[in-house]
Amino acid sequence: MYAPLDNYFLFNDVDGVYSSSFSYERNPECLACSQKPQLITAKPLDTLQDLIDALKEHPLFQMRSPGITTKINGKSKTLYMPNVPMLEAQTRENLERSLADLGFLDGQELVVVDVTSPTARVLTVKFP
Repeated sequence: MYAPLDNYFLFNDVDGVYSSSFSYERNPECLACSQKPQLITAKPLDTLQDLIDALKEHPLFQMRSPGITTKINGKSKTLYMPNVPMLEAQTRENLERSLADLGFLDGQELVVVDVTSPTARVLTVKFP
């Protein structure tokens, strides 16, 4: 059995020969490649629109039009999905509802999709 490679080799033959080899290092805090849930702080009386605005404005996330799903009482629930017209119309009323009214608890995990990220991000909502 062969050991997996832990490096990357680049060969460039445009104007002469150039090669380099380096090891990839994974940043455990990286939003793109880490599956570690990221923490976001919100108040129970904040609306879902307030949470979406925070995701757009927060320098760590900088999202454009996030879609949000979660599990409440063991059931998957789509809270808001802006890029699918039929789902957007069905979930638009959730924007004005408070997080407590939607059934959020401290430590609630959200799955957030956005055009700024190739994969879904998992966020944990922390109440102060």
